[in-house]
Amino acid sequence: MRKDKAKPVSKIVEEYIEQRPMLLAHASEGIINISSLARKIREEAGVARSEEAVMISLYRYIEKCKKWSGGKGSGKKIMQNTSTNVKSNYAALVVEGEFSKKADAVLSFGKISVVIGNADNISKYKKGAVYYRDGLVLLELKHSKNIEDDAGVLFHILGKFYEKDISIMEFFSAWDTTYILIEKKDLKKAMEMFFA
Repeated sequence: MRKDKAKPVSKIVEEYIEQRPMLLAHASEGIINISSLARKIREEAGVARSEEAVMISLYRYIEKCKKWSGGKGSGKKIMQNTSTNVKSNYAALVVEGEFSKKADAVLSFGKISVVIGNADNISKYKKGAVYYRDGLVLLELKHSKNIEDDAGVLFHILGKFYEKDISIMEFFSAWDTTYILIEKKDLKKAMEMFFA
């Protein structure tokens, strides 16, 4: 048990929840027993203050973050206003340096380029790649305008993939669209997530 007496209880609670974001989502929905969670935080973080103090901090933090589950950026509203396109036979490639060949998306970060595109087009460059993976499906989530102003959108979307045990190979978000690459075997689970 780690003793953390110097930090305020509110800070300990915030850090604990931030390391476990699904707790916040579930607590915001009211499906977590707050007193049990407070006991667990006290035990694991070595909080010397009372369980009630931890509970109060939890309630305050949940209220502070409520827009992730009930405000204008609510998950239901996010997905109600989102259209989904699926593109199959995709691959991801990571190369050192710039990539100037044909691909659907090239994201360059310093000396590395991440390439996403149709496997038939980019598989010929896998020999010199740092990383290559095919058998992927691209999900294009087209959101309503100004979605980038809502806090928690990516948190909500990525949390849904976590809940369904779907690994995300690559993802990026640009303005009102989120692009997610997953393995083809997980497509059915992903579609159930959006259309069930």
